[in-house]
Amino acid sequence: VSRCHASAIGLCGGQAAGHRRARLRDHARSCTLSGIVGRHSRLPQLPDSPVKIVPFRPSLAPAFSNLNRAWIEQLFTIEPADLKVLENPETAIIDAGGQIFFAMDGETPVGTVAALRGSLDRFELAKMAVTPTHRGRGLGYLLGQAVIDWVRGQGAREVFLVTNSSLAGAIRLYERLGFRHGPMPAHSEYARADVYMQLVV
Repeated sequence: VSRCHASAIGLCGGQAAGHRRARLRDHARSCTLSGIVGRHSRLPQLPDSPVKIVPFRPSLAPAFSNLNRAWIEQLFTIEPADLKVLENPETAIIDAGGQIFFAMDGETPVGTVAALRGSLDRFELAKMAVTPTHRGRGLGYLLGQAVIDWVRGQGAREVFLVTNSSLAGAIRLYERLGFRHGPMPAHSEYARADVYMQLVV
């Protein structure tokens, strides 16, 4: 249930920057389930459950937007920083070197979370959502762990997130995942953000 924007990757300089972005994009796309298994462990799953955690594929892009819009519009207001990633997650997240995971109940997406690249060794956990019908089953924890495992596989050193202090359940989840509270950055693209947490991986 975290919400924050990805920091600028900081890649610039014409053709060199283009090559760097292309390498990041291709690397992120190569991290399919089999790739993650080879680098660390397989994606976390609930034993004896039909719900599986899977990485992004283009056909799931609408579900990423819909799942997140549902809780944001219920509790807050959609902000420009939300639209930046929700309207075209493949360009904003995958092509920028990040990843998105989904909890799938059969062929139905019932949860999602994103790893947004902030720099070469720092990622943001963002846009976590689970449908009301599937809450209380540990899916948020599995989705968060999928991000942490994937970030480790990228050789990064840190995952951070921002959220809102009214979301006590989400904050407890992040604490269970190992995140620790830190000072809120002076500037955030999200008006609702008032809690900052980070995890050294």
